[in-house]
Amino acid sequence: MNEPSSTLAPSERATAVDAARDVQVARQQVEQVFGLTGGELSDAAWLVLDEAGTERAYAYWYEGPPEWAAHDFADRYDADYRTVIGCCLFGAPPATIEDDAGTWTRVAGFVNSGEAECPWSQADDCDARAQRPCELCATAEGEAHGHIYLGDGWCEVVYKRQASEEEEGAGKRPGRAVAVGTASPARRRAGRGELREIAGVRNGEVLAVSARHDAK
Repeated sequence: MNEPSSTLAPSERATAVDAARDVQVARQQVEQVFGLTGGELSDAAWLVLDEAGTERAYAYWYEGPPEWAAHDFADRYDADYRTVIGCCLFGAPPATIEDDAGTWTRVAGFVNSGEAECPWSQADDCDARAQRPCELCATAEGEAHGHIYLGDGWCEVVYKRQASEEEEGAGKRPGRAVAVGTASPARRRAGRGELREIAGVRNGEVLAVSARHDAK
């Protein structure tokens, strides 16, 4: 006997599809506002613990410091940096966070306007009309494309991985971070890793998770 393809009712499947689309559009909006349309953002959320031991999952982040501010990070080729994008309007981001690779310290933060011109506003009229209504800038049918607006308080926060005891003892700079999930079993049990299937995002942090993935 064939197994059912899904245990969800039709209305629940439709809701799940809508939620997945909302996540996808929100990611595209962040890419446009922060100029990261070349695939810089990681496909998986970054799962960490903050100073209070609270688990956080950052939906939008990329390896290294912002390219436009690279000159501010002289050791960017010798140390591990990661940049997290999110809304800091309701509180400062954690000063330190921890994942399977070790402890990361906040070293810089850059405030963004949270808005950008919709890419379809400069497109040929025929192509622009084909993208109305527009999910990126919320343009209605028959209206001109406008601006994408995330809201106030959005920023890029740069974290740097601290050298491990072994690295400090050997007098070495921090090398490239180990792959997520290759740390000790104790760290792995703590639940830090990467989240692949995101069901909802608010202000750059994951609200709900469908599945967790830790690299083997």
